[in-house]
Amino acid sequence: MKKLFILISLFVLSAQASASLEVRAHYGMMMGKPDSFNKGIESNGVTGAPDFKAFNPLGLDVIYSLPVVSFAFGARYEMFKQEVSGTTNLGQMDQEATGSRLSLLAGYRLLETPVGFVGVLAHIGVIQKMDAKVKIPSIPMDETYKGTMDPSYGVGVEAAATLGGFLIGGELGYTMLKVKSFKAASDDSKLTDSDNKDISMDLTGAYVKLLIGLSI
Repeated sequence: MKKLFILISLFVLSAQASASLEVRAHYGMMMGKPDSFNKGIESNGVTGAPDFKAFNPLGLDVIYSLPVVSFAFGARYEMFKQEVSGTTNLGQMDQEATGSRLSLLAGYRLLETPVGFVGVLAHIGVIQKMDAKVKIPSIPMDETYKGTMDPSYGVGVEAAATLGGFLIGGELGYTMLKVKSFKAASDDSKLTDSDNKDISMDLTGAYVKLLIGLSI
């Protein structure tokens, strides 16, 4: 028993000695497009409504890597915003969507060397939100809608080169991210389409990220 305790202690100390902390900023592109939201708005008789496109989130990761066992874990924060405007049959229309997500990360490094790594990284959202603002002065309408989110999760493959404590790389993956309904901040009324069904915003799809940061 004593020998087993010594071996476990040596393993833990070895892992801690070679562990690294990664702090990395990232800029991404989500392939999932908010078409369900765009079509829902247009179905209410708004001809020529400006469409939201795919989002480009900015974010920050804090990851603790244990090279001895090839595991990595940490947290990721992402934020994204988009504003669109256009002239419709009802006159000028402005829309804004703002979202954020805080996720827990867990990964496995398939290959790790002093100059870089290749690994798999999973994420699960723990705090996420999306707001949509719709403004049509001629009606008049100026309302902010709070989104009700479905569970969010996904997985990606990441690779990075490290040199002198600096890190640069990329990530390619697939994420589930959907707002199943929106409620008005003023009176809790739902944002619905012409069939009185909830308007959603489904951003599920592939994504890519450019990573840059420090490995301490």
